[in-house]
Amino acid sequence: MVRLRYAVTMVVMMTSGTMAILCSSPGEEGKVKKQFHFLSEWVSKDRGEKPLTTARKIRNIRILFARECALKAHIDSYSGTYTPDEIAGHAAAVRSRFSSVSLSFYDFNIDFPEEGSANVNVTARLTGISTTGERVDDAHELECLLKCAEEKWIFTQVEVIDVLRR
Repeated sequence: MVRLRYAVTMVVMMTSGTMAILCSSPGEEGKVKKQFHFLSEWVSKDRGEKPLTTARKIRNIRILFARECALKAHIDSYSGTYTPDEIAGHAAAVRSRFSSVSLSFYDFNIDFPEEGSANVNVTARLTGISTTGERVDDAHELECLLKCAEEKWIFTQVEVIDVLRR
């Protein structure tokens, strides 16, 4: 009787553990969201950030983008096609204007129109304090296209949506 109880307990624990692993492993939607999390983490900057940390974050930003990533914005001078190195350079320039900055994403709407492709509608919010002491709080809706390459989702297009267009 005691052996049966232990056997049943072990089966229940193994089944529960297997279910927990299966349920917690990220699906494709989770993998896409993870890329936004990384972008948020690597763009964000704390007061007194060390130069080595800054360099690591800027270097890491490059791996999130395709060899050519299109940016569409309502300001024509920002629109164009950029390489990962150019994107990282722009991110470094923006970060240098802030003593602290935070980028967050919310209101995700993820669609997979075909295998290996994800359309993401998301709200991005940039908050921080400029080096001159000015507070910044900006939010924009973005439409992003990500492609799966070598089992990682990378940004291939980012479009800033004009709110009046909704």
